[in-house]
Amino acid sequence: MLHILALLVGLALFAPGASVAQEAESQTGWTAEANVAGVLGLPIMPGLAELTDETILFDKPEGRLLEAQLVTETTAPEMKAADIEAWYQQALLANGWSEKPSDMGGARKYVRRGEVLHINIVETGSQLTLTLSLAPSQQAD
Repeated sequence: MLHILALLVGLALFAPGASVAQEAESQTGWTAEANVAGVLGLPIMPGLAELTDETILFDKPEGRLLEAQLVTETTAPEMKAADIEAWYQQALLANGWSEKPSDMGGARKYVRRGEVLHINIVETGSQLTLTLSLAPSQQAD
């Protein structure tokens, strides 16, 4: 019994999600409770909802390909693009992603362990749409 308790405590101390939630919450007031398409280290910001019918995920030995869209929920009309960018910057950096200069216009670019993530936010009327594109990196991080 004590071995199981010690194992659980050890996992909690070294779980990357714990520090992400705490740091992102302290910076923005929001915490993540889910990950985009179940991909660890790619949290869904509270106030955003994943359009799961639009999500495409290929997981192959050569790397993962992901295209996902999240939209602001009607319960979060006060959310602004700058809020989303700030939250994702904190959460992704805490999950080991590094921000790099983007080669895709206004999109944000992050790299981690051989993968590149582009984040783009588009405002349509009163709704914000966040597009996440994940692919294997073509060069070393």
